[in-house]
This record gives sequence, C-alpha cells and structure tokens, in this order.
Amino acid sequence: MSKIIQLADWQPRNDKVVLAHGCFDLLHLGHAKYLEAAKGLGDFLLVSLTADRFVNKGPNRPVFQANLRAEMVAALGCVDAVTINDAPTAIPVIEAVKPSLYVKGGDYRLGGGEIDSEIAAVRANGGDVRFTDEITFSSSALINRHIATRREETRSYLERASALGFGDKISSLLETIKDMRVLVVGETILDEYVYTSPLGKPPKESVLAVLSETREEFEGGVIAAANHLRSFVANVDILTNEGPSIRKTRLIEKSFGKKLFEIYSSTSCAPCEATDVMERAKSADVVIVFDFGHGFLTPYLRRALRKHSKFLAVNAQSNSANHGFNLITQYQRPDYACVDAPEARLAVQMQTAQLEDIAEKHLHDVMNPKRIAITHGSEGCVVWDGKHGTVRIPPFSSNVVDTMGAGDAFLAITAPLAKAADGMEIVGFVGNAVGALKVSQWGHRQPVEKTALLGYISSLLK
Repeated sequence: MSKIIQLADWQPRNDKVVLAHGCFDLLHLGHAKYLEAAKGLGDFLLVSLTADRFVNKGPNRPVFQANLRAEMVAALGCVDAVTINDAPTAIPVIEAVKPSLYVKGGDYRLGGGEIDSEIAAVRANGGDVRFTDEITFSSSALINRHIATRREETRSYLERASALGFGDKISSLLETIKDMRVLVVGETILDEYVYTSPLGKPPKESVLAVLSETREEFEGGVIAAANHLRSFVANVDILTNEGPSIRKTRLIEKSFGKKLFEIYSSTSCAPCEATDVMERAKSADVVIVFDFGHGFLTPYLRRALRKHSKFLAVNAQSNSANHGFNLITQYQRPDYACVDAPEARLAVQMQTAQLEDIAEKHLHDVMNPKRIAITHGSEGCVVWDGKHGTVRIPPFSSNVVDTMGAGDAFLAITAPLAKAADGMEIVGFVGNAVGALKVSQWGHRQPVEKTALLGYISSLLK
C-alpha cells in the first residue's frame, strides 16, 4: 500500500498524529534526523510537501517535482504517510488533519511569517507545537554549492552579500516602502503571444510556414509594471492612455520557445489629456514613468511630472518603432534613471564606453540624475549613487524563458526602494532578483510578488 495519499482521503485516527511540513527538495541528513525526531513524539507521522507552484525559492526550484519529492520522503522508514499540499502554507493540512503535534526544525523557533499563522491554526484545532534540536542543513545552501550552475563571479558576490546581511537588510527595506503611494505613468500595451509549430517551407515561396495552435493575451506596458508593485506598496495609481492601445503580436515556436516574428498593430497612441496630473503627482510618494515612446508622454506632461513629483523615477524605452528617437535625456534631473545598456549608450552617444563610466560620468553630462541603474541582461546591472559610487552586480540566474518586461519589473519594484535606501547596491541586488524571477516565465503570466521575491532572495543567500 502506497504511503502517498491525497489530503481529501484522510481519515481521522485515534492515535497520536504528528504532522511535519516542508519542501524537502534535496533530501539530506538534516531532514532524516528531523523526521525521526518527529516520529518519536507520536504514533503516526504524516509529512506534507509544498506543491511545486508554491515553492518560493526562485527559478529552477524545486529541483525535484512534487511526486519525486514525495517518493523520496515516503521511502524513509519513520514516515507513515506523505501528502502534497496545494497551498502556500500548511494551514489546509492542519485544518483537515487536526494533528496532536505540529513539529518544525529548531531554526523556526524565532517564528515570523508563515510559521506564526500555522502555529495559530494548530492550536485553534486542538494541537500543540514542538521544535526539534537535531542537526540542520539547508537544501538551498547545498543546491547553491553543488548543483546550481553559476559563474564564479556570482558565487563570490552572493557570499559577500550574505556576509553583509543583505537578507535582513532587504526585508527591512521592503518594510519601509509598504505604506507608499506610487503613481505609474505610461502607455498600455497589449502583448499577444501566438504559439506555433513549424510546417516547413512552401514549395513555391521562400518563407517559413507555421501552424497557429494557441494564443495568450496579456495587459502589458504600464499595466504589467503596475501589477508588479501591488504586493509591495499600499497604493498604486495608473495614468495611461484611453481608447485603443498599442498591440504587439509575437509568433512563438512552441517546442523550443523561440520568437519568430513580431507585428505592431500601430506605433502611436493618443497623447495624455488628463487635467489632474499635478494633483496625482503631488499625492504620490513616488512617480514612475515608463516612456515606451508611442506618443502618450508629451513635453508638457514630462515637465509637469518633473515639477510636481516628490520623487521621479524614469525610463525611456528604445524599441522597433522609435529606435534612437526616444532617449532618456528628455527627462532632466530625475531622482532615479533606469535604462538598459543599449539605451544608455544611445543617450550619451558612446557605443563602446564602459557602463561604469557611462553611469558615473557621461549620463550626468546629459541629464544629471541623482541615482542610476543600467540593466545589462546576462551581465547583471550597474548602479550608481553620489554617496557610494558605482557597483556592478552580476546576474543571479541563467534560466531565461522570455526577457520581455524584465526591465520594467526591475524599475517598478526598485523605484520606491531607491527613494528609501541609503545606497543603490542593495537596490540593484533586489532588481537583479526581480529580473531573474521575471525572465523565468512567458509574457506577463504572473507578476513578481513580495513573498516569492523574499523566498528567492533567502535561497540565494544561503
């Protein structure tokens, strides 16, 4: 009889049931000792595993899918049953099983976060909580050290960041922005993905024929950027175009995930006609401009936002429809400028200059920003502020599915942090983690959320 059960099939028992819960991604001695200790506290040990979609440890995690993790745990002699919990916390299992004891490792004694709500649920259902004192290891640390494929530069940087306490500092920094009001400004773009399979070359045409199979449509542009912010700050206000939006259709070869072709339905939208820009900018703690160069942002609107914003963060995007004509230099003296490497080079008209030099010297000559982030894809990012100078932060993940919108997610979440932080390095660190999460999915299927970001950063620093 299989030890792996469905939670819906659980039957109440008269003996003392002990519940242990976790990810158990890379089963190790610490897990075995913990589960043996848990079994010693009762008669029947049930282990619940976090379902794959709720493992908030970043791209490429979990290493093993839930069914494989369940088989590994079920193979332990001390375990009586295993179930996969399709929820972000153990609370559904606790409420269904009503265990006599809920057992966690000693590293959870300090509480905080999900464990506090789980403990409350255990006690509300008549049970109690115990913490073990067995030897502990970190699956994330073992995976980072022995399995994850990272550059030596990245490994060394993460070790340094961990030693400097970046985990706690980032948690505290995110806490300082939770009550902020943010106004995001820019065009709405509809991003359509058409997934295709190749048919080959027609005999009489020099083209590639494909079969259209499925499609997805996402609200992109400023809407996607605003969605990333919603779990981080108290209020997100959006100033965007009314009426028809820019539509970008991308044909995707589904088997290998390659983009084949892109179609614009138009290249311009109506300019902003809002009359309450001044009031909305003044009421926001941070204003973020996503200038995609399709006509919504007028010279008047740019000047008004600069004049009335308490903290102005800007990006001016270079794309197929405006390449070389939509430069970030349209925004003078912003509090925070965030561009990618090609956009930065266009802005200063320097094709081969080092990004550190562009950040520290040349952008100041043309626009004089107070803080700068230059994103550089697989090379990470370069950040600058007047107090600490320039820092290059290496990339954290090589798992790239789709780069669309990664820079927008970087700016959206780092803009309020740039206002709150003492320096830009920790802001750039968070931005790189945001980018790694964003590029691990197609399109805008899921915004980057605070819980997932903190989980990923925690796993990086172990």
